[in-house]
Amino acid sequence: MKLLKLAFTLLLFTAIVFPQNPEDEKKKKAEELRAKAVEMLRETTFAVANLRTAENRISFMAELASLMWLHDRDQARAMYGSVVNDFKNLVAQVDTQMNMAQVAADADLRDIGPGPGMLTEPSDASRAATKFRSAMAVRQAIAMSLAEHEPELALSFYYDSISGITNARLLEMTTNDGYFEVQLLASVARKDAARAIQLARNSLKGKLNYLHIGLLREVYDKDQDKGVELAGIFLSKLKNDGPKDLEVYVAAALIGAAEDISSERDDRATRKPIYTQQELRELADLIGRAMLENDNGVDYGIGYISAVDKYAPSRAAQVRAKYKMGPAGRAQTGTGTGVGVYGASNAMANAANTMTIVDQVNSSEEIVAAEREREAREEAERKLMEDIGGLGKKELPKEERDRIVARAREIIMKTPGRDKKIMALSALAASVKQAGDAELAGEIMREAESFIRPDPRNYQDFIATWSVISGYAAAEPDRAFMMLDDTIYRANEVIAAFVRVGEFIDVTEQMIVDGEIQLGSFGGGMIRGLSSELNVAEATIGLLVDADLARTKAAADKFDRPETRVLARMMILRNILGTKATEDPEEVMTRGMK
Repeated sequence: MKLLKLAFTLLLFTAIVFPQNPEDEKKKKAEELRAKAVEMLRETTFAVANLRTAENRISFMAELASLMWLHDRDQARAMYGSVVNDFKNLVAQVDTQMNMAQVAADADLRDIGPGPGMLTEPSDASRAATKFRSAMAVRQAIAMSLAEHEPELALSFYYDSISGITNARLLEMTTNDGYFEVQLLASVARKDAARAIQLARNSLKGKLNYLHIGLLREVYDKDQDKGVELAGIFLSKLKNDGPKDLEVYVAAALIGAAEDISSERDDRATRKPIYTQQELRELADLIGRAMLENDNGVDYGIGYISAVDKYAPSRAAQVRAKYKMGPAGRAQTGTGTGVGVYGASNAMANAANTMTIVDQVNSSEEIVAAEREREAREEAERKLMEDIGGLGKKELPKEERDRIVARAREIIMKTPGRDKKIMALSALAASVKQAGDAELAGEIMREAESFIRPDPRNYQDFIATWSVISGYAAAEPDRAFMMLDDTIYRANEVIAAFVRVGEFIDVTEQMIVDGEIQLGSFGGGMIRGLSSELNVAEATIGLLVDADLARTKAAADKFDRPETRVLARMMILRNILGTKATEDPEEVMTRGMK
């Protein structure tokens, strides 16, 4: 385990787990914190509603609604309603833009690449296509968020959100969502099998796919009769479509599902078969007919000939005769023993492989040695973290504690990497503070602070500063908030510069729209990548919130731009309301570092 990950984990464990408060007091404190967070959430909804762009309003409000659901379901529904309205209005605007574009009739949107260069003005069609692709991804995210609470409402939004599209090209871009649609149907099936079947009929306008097989199992497990009914619907669909366009693997998967259900032993006597023998023969016959009618039949269904053999042997015989297939299901090539070009090429490959064995043997010792060195280093780091953690767990004589601290500081100073030094020192300071020596903890943190620039200039400088703030949050909260305020002040300058540069280079308006940074799902790959890096801040925010929620909230409001203030508030709310109690603290702490 890496030292950095260990240090993060120890910081969390020291701040949250070690304090031995009575259980009732801990519960009361947690409830009070959640109540304050819910009130903060309500305040934040007004800030989100006042954001300039619909894209940011949609992204943030959808997440706020999901967080609110467990605390005020009625308000959460109203918030989701706002999201749906904003989303439908946005899609309508894109639809109008595409219809008005002069090049819409000729543009093949599937061929549009990553976008125009810095010196090329994008067409209206290109802008609309780019935004619509992002909107479809956000549509899925909103639907999944809703599906956690009310699957049928999620599916309703999924259908209704594109019902007003009139542009043929945009409609074409929505036809590849069938797989996701079936996932939503499975969510409905887990709650109401009968309703899932009713809704599933809409998803059968296209082809069946393998996710429909999963849906069948979900429905069957919930209600066997409904499972049998859905299996019949699938069979009728395949028969109506005919063998020419049959997805052979889907038909074979249906046969496999029927066999699996019949062979499950736990309650075989009470389990209803989803297909009769006659229906299985019909499925197998469809596979055989598809192989016969498809020009590439031998490649098209060769892996499924055994199913045809089992249930429709006469059709299987026709397939074997047409493609000269042997009993093992392989086409007979008439090459005798099969030794020839294939055998020669195989021999050459074997010779080449043999030549590499010597190189592999020579390098294996180096690999083993490097692996042993790595394991020894990680074991030493683990032991160091255990010793540091032990400082706050038990009473130690001052001499022994000082010895452990001195040894730990010596090892940390020899550890390569500024980030590792800072995090290890921060973890050490937190443990020393927990042991009751606030003065020594402050001294250790000042040593950690000496590794950072007082005026951070690049991304790594800000991350290092944030790590020191994390350590102070556990050891000396007042100093943490002072540093946080200064860091936000400097970050405001960087953000302002980023917006100016972004507006200059972002000709497709993915990062910056109408002067507002797209911090949600519409922000494009670069913004999403930067946002994901913010996960590393979860641990620090948890420590700051535990120390003083009001000051943490006030710090978030020190960002100059409305959208960054909202994002900062969102990070606080996620920390309090979003982390499930069943999550592993180490996983929460290190999620952004994997």
